[in-house]
Amino acid sequence: MAMEIQEISKIAENFIKQKNFEGALSFLKKTLEKDPTNAEIMIMLGFVHSQLNFKEMSSEEVAKLSKKALDLNKKSPLVMKYLGNLNFNRKEYDKAIRCYSKAIDLDPNNAEIWFGMGRTYHEKNKMNKAIESYNKAVELDPNLIDAWNSLASTYELKNDDTNAINIYKKIISLIPDSTEDSTEEEVYDKKIEYYRNILSIDPYSLDAWEGLAVIYEANKEFEKALVCYEKATELAPYDIDLWINVGNLYAAKKEYETAIEFYEKAINLAPDHAIRKKIPLIKSYKKVLEVQPDNVNMWINMGYAYEYRKQYDEALNCYEKALQLDPNNALARYKWMEAHEEKIN
Repeated sequence: MAMEIQEISKIAENFIKQKNFEGALSFLKKTLEKDPTNAEIMIMLGFVHSQLNFKEMSSEEVAKLSKKALDLNKKSPLVMKYLGNLNFNRKEYDKAIRCYSKAIDLDPNNAEIWFGMGRTYHEKNKMNKAIESYNKAVELDPNLIDAWNSLASTYELKNDDTNAINIYKKIISLIPDSTEDSTEEEVYDKKIEYYRNILSIDPYSLDAWEGLAVIYEANKEFEKALVCYEKATELAPYDIDLWINVGNLYAAKKEYETAIEFYEKAINLAPDHAIRKKIPLIKSYKKVLEVQPDNVNMWINMGYAYEYRKQYDEALNCYEKALQLDPNNALARYKWMEAHEEKIN
């Protein structure tokens, strides 16, 4: 029977966590009919009625049901937790703390009880105690995002910007790219919200601007991504990868000439750097030349890119194409001779 009660509680709590209070109400009412003296079911049912604004059971009736649950099982951590939740909702914070304290005595490793305690201390403006409780909650359940979020907010209220930013970064790392319960857009919105929280504290956070840019780009919101990359490059003008990322974004927009400009900025920052090998520069040259086959400079530049990769036949073909278009082009002729000599040697 104990295992059965655990399963029932788990199902009911899943409804509650998803804020599906109508589903929880239906499930708990049917379950209570089968087991009318189950204290855990009673207390959760009372809590659900409170979340539904007492539309089927009055506040006084919920109070009586809660008392009955407590009389039936004072040693149930779940009963004490939900009694704490009910007192919290009534803004009877001292009573809530006593309930949570009792629940912790009975089940010290329950992260949600610690989270409830933290929320209550927060409302009482006892921020240090709130932080202690939230930290205990996330220590026990590192994936409890509500506790992380409350912890960050508390640090903000204490003007502890460093800890607040670190917590927001932690939350972002915990948000999966996709879930059964959230659409991809909802996941993006959550991450964007937390990056903006960071930037509201520290508008010079390079990681946050870059993180926002990546999310906007993945969501094909290219103009928003460009604004974020622009902020990032202002903060880190010598970050080669940032310039490449901007180039890649323009390439995704099929604006290949502009992409090339940013790729070349990266190359100019580190002309001998191996970074060249990961820049899709040749692909961009080819895309431009599909539209502008008579662009002599583009043929020369693509030849140089091939030459850097030691693909001398391809480089020679590019320089020869440039010379066909402009037989008097001194740079194309010089680069042809250079590539020819490199190929021989």
